[in-house]
Amino acid sequence: MSFKFNKKGEKYLSIWWFGILILIGGFIVFGVLIFYTNYLDIRDIESQILANKISECYLNEDLTYDSLEEDFFSNCYLNENLFTGYSNYFILVKFPDKEIKLGNHAFEEYCKISGRIRSKNLPKCSSNDLILNGERVTIMAGSNYFGGKDE
Repeated sequence: MSFKFNKKGEKYLSIWWFGILILIGGFIVFGVLIFYTNYLDIRDIESQILANKISECYLNEDLTYDSLEEDFFSNCYLNENLFTGYSNYFILVKFPDKEIKLGNHAFEEYCKISGRIRSKNLPKCSSNDLILNGERVTIMAGSNYFGGKDE
């Protein structure tokens, strides 16, 4: 017994099939482009995290200026390589009579003017004020790291 099917609509079905495949492929390409071209700026959050980490380091370890200056990176568990050379980060720990500056020192001035001038290229900064043992300590952190692959 042989069955004979009506195959007249087969060429129209294959046209629709390829149309749907092209449409699905187009949506996938569109979704990937939207995802990878989206601009996400996390510099402000990153500077807040850095300032909070240094504040916690200062409070939890009960550090003084001398102990911070000796080995700041190991005391606060920070990667020293991120703050050497042309760095995208800045840290200022200001004691009443002394201060510690690490990273890109130009960020200190940029942080002061960033509240008055709007620019997407200026670093984002955060600061914390602490009072411990009657001593006021100001911690300022700045980030200008836009993300991407480190080489």
